Amino acid sequence: VAVHTPVDLPLVKLVLLGRAFGCVADAIVMAAALSLQDVFLMPSRVFMRNLRDFCQELAANYAARSHFDNGMYSEPLGFLAFYSVWLQSTKQLSWCRRHSVSIARVKQLDMFVTDLTERVLPLYDATQRDRLAVDQLHRLQAAARSRSGSAGHQVSGLFSSDINFLRFIIAGACAPLFLQGSVKGDSPV
Repeated sequence: VAVHTPVDLPLVKLVLLGRAFGCVADAIVMAAALSLQDVFLMPSRVFMRNLRDFCQELAANYAARSHFDNGMYSEPLGFLAFYSVWLQSTKQLSWCRRHSVSIARVKQLDMFVTDLTERVLPLYDATQRDRLAVDQLHRLQAAARSRSGSAGHQVSGLFSSDINFLRFIIAGACAPLFLQGSVKGDSPV
């Protein structure tokens, strides 16, 4: 699977854990966002001569990130929250400017989410549980391909609302090893 997926190994693990635990759409979006250049604009002092303008742009960037992060202190979860709102937005330049986001990078994110979804779909078979996940992935693809804010009905119920569970799969994806086994006797672990 990792050979056919254009993301780093920890992000492949994130997608596979998302698949295993029923939140593959969340995992695909987080993996895609972490694989690409940051969607948020980052002002540079090199290009902005006026210190006051630079500070205002920096503050706007921080405010936008904080808005989507919503106190979770997690870049992957912040990107997921951003992407969920983006899919339901008008997907216009004015929306991006208001949220300190690069429209070109978000469109690239849309394309990468679609690509990752297409690569993950063959992992599923015809079981009932897998049919629900495949339907979820098709809705994610359709929402990512949509060029207007009409994707609201497709996004509804698409992403998990259990933030702690998503933190669990992020931590699992970053863990260097997976341990499997049993404890001998009653000795403490």
